[in-house]
Amino acid sequence: MKFLYTAIALLFLTIMPELASAQSGTLQGRISDDNGLPMPGASVVLAERPSSGTSTDVNGRFTLVGIPPGSYTLQITYIGYSTLRIPVTIQAGTNEPVEAELTE
Repeated sequence: MKFLYTAIALLFLTIMPELASAQSGTLQGRISDDNGLPMPGASVVLAERPSSGTSTDVNGRFTLVGIPPGSYTLQITYIGYSTLRIPVTIQAGTNEPVEAELTE
């Protein structure tokens, strides 16, 4: 009987992270300059969740994962360029990609 309880507990602990991630969203996108060139190293963060930020890769692409559903402000910064703020609504799963252009 003790083995059964242990097996059930292990199964529950294995499934819980999957259930939690199914209730969160992923936001992807690409950041470019006003000439359409990618901006590697741009800072991308949700203003309401500053610990959930990232930087763009060499192609100007970014991915934010594990975002609880809701409305947020995506804030994009790069030295020498104006800060861009974009309202986004996150739903569970993968959301529509963001295409943003920064100006000097």
